[in-house]
Amino acid sequence: MNMRKWVSAIAAVLVTSSLAWAAGTTLSNLSASGAVADADTYYTVQTPGSGGVKATALKMYTYIASKLAPIAASGSASDLGAGTVPAARMPALTGDCVTTAGAVATTCNALPHPGYISSNWYTPFVPSGTVTNSSSMATQHNIIRCFYGAVAQKLTISTLGITVVSSPVASGNMQAAIYASANGRPGALISNTGNMSTAAAASVNAALGASKQVGPGGADGGRDLWWCFNMDATAGGGTMVVSSFGTNPSGLGGAMMMGSSTQASITAGGTLLGISCSGANCNGGSSTFNTWPASLTGSTWTDLLVGRSPLIGFQVSSVP
Repeated sequence: MNMRKWVSAIAAVLVTSSLAWAAGTTLSNLSASGAVADADTYYTVQTPGSGGVKATALKMYTYIASKLAPIAASGSASDLGAGTVPAARMPALTGDCVTTAGAVATTCNALPHPGYISSNWYTPFVPSGTVTNSSSMATQHNIIRCFYGAVAQKLTISTLGITVVSSPVASGNMQAAIYASANGRPGALISNTGNMSTAAAASVNAALGASKQVGPGGADGGRDLWWCFNMDATAGGGTMVVSSFGTNPSGLGGAMMMGSSTQASITAGGTLLGISCSGANCNGGSSTFNTWPASLTGSTWTDLLVGRSPLIGFQVSSVP
């Protein structure tokens, strides 16, 4: 018997039963009588073989209601047994999953992935189609550049990395950061790295300020993230080349995922690779190296249509 039928049966007993019969009357001789009153007395057996105890109709109602309350937390007894669950009984979900109040089924947008392995390096799901090594970073200092990239499963990130391909700068430094996504653009800062040296052509990395759990249901960030880069004036004064998104790759992922307020960035043959802000255009009024804004919400962004959005990789410290 499901919950709704059980509640209906109890209600029927309370409505149709009475004690208007002589002591010792057998059950087969009972008949319907008047409506149940709060003070009517019922007998219940608490310990088999030891007799019963008296309870009023009001006490029985109070007992039944106390059992139903946790189940129908934000709904009513009518929700029970109807194939639905009140919203308050649904698990807490991130923006990666969608549910309707009262619905049992929940739809989650999952990305294909065989599973992350602790200590392995990965890239996020990025909108660009190719990677190039031909983009000089000269004069590109003190500018925050970001690209959108998703993480398919819940995991903890400890370290971010970038590759200097050629023309290293002896005393230069660069940093990377992860931002949450808000209204289709970078929102709150999740964490940033310390300095990564540009002194040699090599793959370099740095730890985040603290390990962060991201991905669907992550405690610190969801599936949709923004991966950002900045470097100091020394590094930007040379002709250093880092591994970056290619110009005009075959895919149109940037146009589909990041979008632009400028039509030509989408339909005129250029490929949107990322976005950037600098100085007063960044929320907080600054893009100075080593001063990552706590939030980039409200920044004025410039489209990156050439390969100056460095590819940022992440190292998994644990799953989940």
